[in-house]
Amino acid sequence: MGEMLNKEKVNQILAEHAEKAKQILNDKDDLIRMLVEAEKIIKAHEELSSIQDLPAMIHIVRSYAYGTASGVSEDSAAVMAGALMYLTDSEDYFQDSTPVIGLFDDMAVIWAAIDREQKVIRSFGK
Repeated sequence: MGEMLNKEKVNQILAEHAEKAKQILNDKDDLIRMLVEAEKIIKAHEELSSIQDLPAMIHIVRSYAYGTASGVSEDSAAVMAGALMYLTDSEDYFQDSTPVIGLFDDMAVIWAAIDREQKVIRSFGK
């Protein structure tokens, strides 16, 4: 944790986890397990559950797992799944148990994914 967490670092973390997510996108069981774990974490933290587009992002990734996310590219699904995967990763930039800032990095990565995939999130299901 030697370097500062800034927009560049957040985007780097998101890109790395999006690449990791591509490895499980076609493994429905692994993808669903990761989503269930992410939902448990979100439910346990009010700060996370207040992120407006997070439920839609989870819905899109789940739909992708079941093959019903028409119009969602693999890259978009990987970005969204990557952000959720980071949330479940035990190797956080700031450990979740750290008071005050523990979830800051998770939230920053989720917000970056939502920002990047906002058009997909907004148009999904229309």
